[in-house]
Amino acid sequence: MRDPITVRQMNAADELRRAHRKLGDQGYWVVSRICGEGYSLNEVARPGSSKRAKLAAANDLRAHLDTLAAMWNLATRR
Repeated sequence: MRDPITVRQMNAADELRRAHRKLGDQGYWVVSRICGEGYSLNEVARPGSSKRAKLAAANDLRAHLDTLAAMWNLATRR
């Protein structure tokens, strides 16, 4: 009988928990919707949001992705 949860799956769950702690609830929600579930930035931003609000959401997403890249040692120097 196969083990229901593999070591690799447990490690992935640990990494997701680390990411959640690092990004916070809102940051994790945004990143998981866009990167994990395929939502667009316009779908994640509140409907009817101003252009400024959408730009702010894009900047927040970029910052969250930079945080994850640094956490996983994938960041490049600027």
